[in-house]
Amino acid sequence: MKKKLLFFLLPSFLLLCNSAAGNDALLCLKETAKQEKEDKIQTNLLSAIALVESGRYSKDYPSGIAWPWTVTAEGKGNFYPSKKEAVKAVLELQKKGITNIDVGCMQINLKYHPDAFKSIEDALTPAKNIAYAAKFLKRNFEETNSWGVAATRYHSKTDNKALRYEDKLLDAWKRLTKYGNPAATEIRAKQKDLSRETVKKINKEINERKKAKKDASSAPQKKKILPGSPESKALADKWRKQKLEEYMARKKQEARKKYGDAPIFEEVTTSEK
Repeated sequence: MKKKLLFFLLPSFLLLCNSAAGNDALLCLKETAKQEKEDKIQTNLLSAIALVESGRYSKDYPSGIAWPWTVTAEGKGNFYPSKKEAVKAVLELQKKGITNIDVGCMQINLKYHPDAFKSIEDALTPAKNIAYAAKFLKRNFEETNSWGVAATRYHSKTDNKALRYEDKLLDAWKRLTKYGNPAATEIRAKQKDLSRETVKKINKEINERKKAKKDASSAPQKKKILPGSPESKALADKWRKQKLEEYMARKKQEARKKYGDAPIFEEVTTSEK
């Protein structure tokens, strides 16, 4: 009886697991599509980043899927079957002293974004994970005025790393353009503004602006001179002396024009006999 019952329940259990996995498969892309609309981010851009960060193959969705329970540490990524197991894995890594950990749909780094979430559970909640990523992406956009460049700088602002990331991003973008976001209710993907030339040009302009700003901030500040202070009096004396010298030079020039090369009174020397 027990064996028969187990045999009867096993297919139902597997069906339940597959159903849960199927539902989880679209959690990330559903939230990225929603966030793109709410934050007015270029359609499919946040979704493409998610596919690069936590993407995995899916026989059901040719665009691929982003897996919400993805954890990466020490260069190794793992797709956990549930949020509970992903949270457990992160806590175990932290117990070992490992802090450089990427989590969730958008692979937010817990070391470099320590204040992004209140807890590991929050960090692995797709809506919160993606909302933070969207905020980070928008900051990049405000800095570059280009969604394409903002996306390539999501992973790193170093030019070489940004360009390598661009290749992966373009591949994900093209799949979304061709097949659409399977979780989106409205597909309006447009491929633009992601050329290497554009990235390099804008990155150069940004770096030049940053350098100019840094140079300006490090330049010695002029000391404020108060009226009546010794510095103020010294400047006034210097100004009067300069004006007097200019006046005397002008008078000499006028005298030379009038009298030629004959000595003029300022230059006459006398000697006693």
